[in-house]
Amino acid sequence: FLLLEASHALGREHDTTTLRIARKMDDHALANGFDKQYGGFYNEGYYFSGSDTITILSKNSQWWIQAEGLHSMLMMDQLFPEETKYRQAFLKTWKYIDRYLIDHRYGGWFIDGLNYDPEVLKANKASIWKGNYHNARALMKCVEMLQGDKVTR
Repeated sequence: FLLLEASHALGREHDTTTLRIARKMDDHALANGFDKQYGGFYNEGYYFSGSDTITILSKNSQWWIQAEGLHSMLMMDQLFPEETKYRQAFLKTWKYIDRYLIDHRYGGWFIDGLNYDPEVLKANKASIWKGNYHNARALMKCVEMLQGDKVTR
């Protein structure tokens, strides 16, 4: 989505090359880094030399990756509504966030998902690297899109 937002900011709202690349990136993330069991996106994967498939190195689902994935999947869903995979991924990612990342007791988001890292309940939720930029912006953008504001290409 940042590619599309940059293209829009540069006045290139109908840049089909950027749209094609952004969609290809999202499709790759869905095919290779989406947790089909729980929802959400894995933290880390790598293509090792000689292999044409990705190896997931870390299944931890860090908070910022889920926020960015949520926003990106909804954007793709609105740009390509005939492709149900984006809406399904958006809904499954939101369900993951609500179940495993949001601290419904004290507020905020855990740094990792509770499904793969239950010890995160005892960990600090804040750090030098964790600001509310990712989740706050992603949620605000999702609300805008769901209320009918048009997505720009």
